[in-house]
Amino acid sequence: MFDTLLDDGLTPRFVFRSPVFLDELNAGQLSTGRLAAHIETAVDTFHTRTGVDVNVVRDLKVEFLNFVTAAGELRIDVWLDSIDSTTCTYGFTCSSADGSTAYARGERTVTRLDPIRRRPAEWSAAFLEKQSTLVKALHNFV
Repeated sequence: MFDTLLDDGLTPRFVFRSPVFLDELNAGQLSTGRLAAHIETAVDTFHTRTGVDVNVVRDLKVEFLNFVTAAGELRIDVWLDSIDSTTCTYGFTCSSADGSTAYARGERTVTRLDPIRRRPAEWSAAFLEKQSTLVKALHNFV
């Protein structure tokens, strides 16, 4: 596994490479549950590298587009769709290593929790600053 930050001027994103092993395939394909686990790992990897805030997954929406039918490498692109004082939503795409075949797309929403009260709490300033590197920056072109 390896990762990198990319910025094409429109959507800065975190790219995570995740290996699919032969023993993960069932009847010749990766199950939707295993694919979702690869996606969760990619988002968690970015999230934990940019902050130590305690958080809980509030929502995960995945649209499965194609089956993964062979061992190899998945490319998972992650970006920040939105963030407010307690919640952030990441968008993602999951594709073949070269990006030519899309397997899934969707979004994952997490909420920061106060570690003692276990209630929503505001993100730290350091977390907000680090997350800002992935904010989707689509410009209005006239």
